[in-house]
Amino acid sequence: MKSDNTLLIVVCVIGSIIVIMRLLQLVSDARGRKNDTRVEDVIARLKKDSEKELAEKKRYYEEKARKDIQSATAANRVSIEKRYAYLQKKFESDTVSKLEQRERYVQDREKELDAKEYRINRLTSAYKKMLTETQQNYPWLANLYSDFLFAVDQKLSVRLEEKHPPALKAADNVRLIAKEKKEYVKECKLLQYQLNYYETLFPWLIDFRELSAEEAWQYAKTPTVGSDEEDTETLRAYLSPEEYAKLTEAEKYQLALDRYKQRPKSNWEIGIEYERYIGYLFEEDGYNVVYHGAKMGLQDLGRDLIATKNNETYIIQCKRWSQQKEIHENHIFQLYGSIVSWSIDHKQGTVVGLFYSTTSLSPTAALYADYLGIAFRQVPFEEYPLIKCNIGRDGEKIYHLPFDQQYDNVVITKSKGEFYAFTVQEAIGAGFRRAFRWHGDEQKGE
Repeated sequence: MKSDNTLLIVVCVIGSIIVIMRLLQLVSDARGRKNDTRVEDVIARLKKDSEKELAEKKRYYEEKARKDIQSATAANRVSIEKRYAYLQKKFESDTVSKLEQRERYVQDREKELDAKEYRINRLTSAYKKMLTETQQNYPWLANLYSDFLFAVDQKLSVRLEEKHPPALKAADNVRLIAKEKKEYVKECKLLQYQLNYYETLFPWLIDFRELSAEEAWQYAKTPTVGSDEEDTETLRAYLSPEEYAKLTEAEKYQLALDRYKQRPKSNWEIGIEYERYIGYLFEEDGYNVVYHGAKMGLQDLGRDLIATKNNETYIIQCKRWSQQKEIHENHIFQLYGSIVSWSIDHKQGTVVGLFYSTTSLSPTAALYADYLGIAFRQVPFEEYPLIKCNIGRDGEKIYHLPFDQQYDNVVITKSKGEFYAFTVQEAIGAGFRRAFRWHGDEQKGE
């Protein structure tokens, strides 16, 4: 288990590092473009072009002046020579002025580039510091944030002192509160970054945000399905003692099932319900399905379902979220890490990753899913038969209700005559009896 968790952590961290390294590459490219256009090179090129332009025009005017002077009379020759001397001098002056303007433009541009380079260097330094940060709660960033808010409060205190009339006592109070606030903000940010860090490495923790504190605690301390500590009185939670005693088998179990379906569900229970529905679809298609998420709880490693048929295995993750939410890339990374871990332990056959959800992928998650070869299916939840009618090794026919202890351990194989029933009467009519409670080697009937 430890090696599986380590592999998932490595995959998630690699994905984050790839994004940051891409940003650093963009910064490096920007700096390279700036270095390719150094001011000295540009000015030298402008001077060379201007000198060439000056020489060409000078030759043109000299040739034109020579012809005009040759064809002019003696009286006009001096006047023409003076005019061309003036034009040549003006042209040289205009050319020099134009070159100086170009140099000033290039120098102004250099200042802009230097300012951008300074900002880029600061960003680069920040990214590198975050990338090499050894502590998971990013103390450097938390300090930066608290210092910023502290500076804002300090500015407020100065404003109180300088206003007319000055509020000196209020300014002192603001400074005192700002000092205490700075430490609280820093601590709050440290905890926030630490939580984000954990949720990046273990995306299933995000699901706890959907639960109340009480529900999250209840789930965390609830033993996994099939343990001896599980409450075996589940059925009586849906029936009164009178109903349990007086109703027939078909009536009381059907009533309990109806109330189970109508009960208020936590978001976590809604998620398990969706996993079971997707598993049902695969079983209907002839797959052997392991309900890994429902059985393992927090230790499922991102494998909600494992569906196998014809030497091909699907590692499936399911998310029943509202349409307003999106699946982000950390869930894709977790599923990919789980696929790699499974492939290492199971050398035979083909392994494919599938992601089922009631909502959509974010653009980044879709990009990574496509690159990593993880198929995505957006499938809404629909009502389906919940009663598992299973045939044991000894041929005994047993039906299991969704709140039964062994429900998620039961595999339905259609080719053996097993099926899902909508009603208890349908199961009984097909010759199936109610499952016994399971206590290891000990079995008791309801």
